[in-house]
Amino acid sequence: MKLALNPVFLKMYKTPARYYYNVGGRWSAKTYDETQAVIFRLLAVPNSRAAAMRKIYASIRDSLFGDILKVLNDNEIWYRKTVSPLHIQLENGSEIIFKGADDPEKLKGLSDVDMVIMDELNEFTEMDFETIDQSIRGVHQENSIFLSHNPVPRIPGSVFWFERLFRQPKELGKHEEYYDENLGSTVCVMKTTYKHNLKCPENRKKRLEGYKHTNPALYKLWARGEYTEIKGVILTGWDVVKSVPESADLIGNGLDFGFSEDPAACLRVWGNKKEIWVKGLVYCTGLTNSELHDRMRQRGVDTHDKTVADSAEPKSIEDIFRIGLRGIRGVKKRANYKAEMAQILQGMTIHLVDGDIDLQREFSTWSWDEDKTGKLLPRPRDGNDHYMDALVMLMHDYRGENRMRIGGI
Repeated sequence: MKLALNPVFLKMYKTPARYYYNVGGRWSAKTYDETQAVIFRLLAVPNSRAAAMRKIYASIRDSLFGDILKVLNDNEIWYRKTVSPLHIQLENGSEIIFKGADDPEKLKGLSDVDMVIMDELNEFTEMDFETIDQSIRGVHQENSIFLSHNPVPRIPGSVFWFERLFRQPKELGKHEEYYDENLGSTVCVMKTTYKHNLKCPENRKKRLEGYKHTNPALYKLWARGEYTEIKGVILTGWDVVKSVPESADLIGNGLDFGFSEDPAACLRVWGNKKEIWVKGLVYCTGLTNSELHDRMRQRGVDTHDKTVADSAEPKSIEDIFRIGLRGIRGVKKRANYKAEMAQILQGMTIHLVDGDIDLQREFSTWSWDEDKTGKLLPRPRDGNDHYMDALVMLMHDYRGENRMRIGGI
């Protein structure tokens, strides 16, 4: 392997441990480097087996699967892949399987696995972790679990299960290991930020540093990798569910455009003016309009489904209309429409479907703006609200506000 290793992650190679627990800010390269460590071990011992996991299996293909393929390609490692089911085989017979924790019975099929990657740990429940921990018993090398997540906004008065189970960097120092008598194993703890990533793009560094002045709570959460309580969170009563009731009516799809830095975000909503179910469909940077169209179709958006998009980009709407989504249209925005819709959404019952971590993150951090004295203002704060913009535009249209049709209509 031609390791492009960030030095902070050497502990994963040098420290024997059952658990490698990495809590880090955004752009800290934790997923990339822990994947490198797992692949290194797979190549070192033929016929070894690793399981790469997210809470929801359907989310793996556009996230963890692609991340692992990038590591293999960057390191010029031969592999064979299949996508149904997701699977990677290396030249020495070692392999990576992919599993979700949304089917508890499948978690029990880990007896021949040597290592597990639990990506976006905050998606998993403590019972998921315990089931996985007790199930792996591969015989090719010492069993290990690699656990990583970004800090997530705190719910006042509560403690996350992984905070309770593993000692936090603030207790130990940033990068240490300890033996835990309750766990009966060594835990290797790492706290990382974008500063530990030698390849973090300059524009990302500037964006993260900029939060220090524009959004101090997000700066603490994403740039410094520390837990925080977001002040003035707008939506607090939502929950996460596995599916949409068959009786729920489809409202439509919301679409917020993005490309290089900001992701394109498309979500689907069912329900009525009092209760809605929201499912994330697409959340990805670098998509052309043609690719965005294809992703939306793959996620179940039909040709004539109502799709409400940002009318500030009529050319993109027209492109997607001509490619094949005949139900797309722009929504005419009124002054203060975001603030009005934020207040309306506060009075609704909201369910998030399928455990989409990007959707949950935006719901957790969407907050009211504040002035220089810290006083909350009656308008949502801009930035990192792509799913939320899509939702607001769709619901603004659904409630019968002024509309404009684009796309040959």
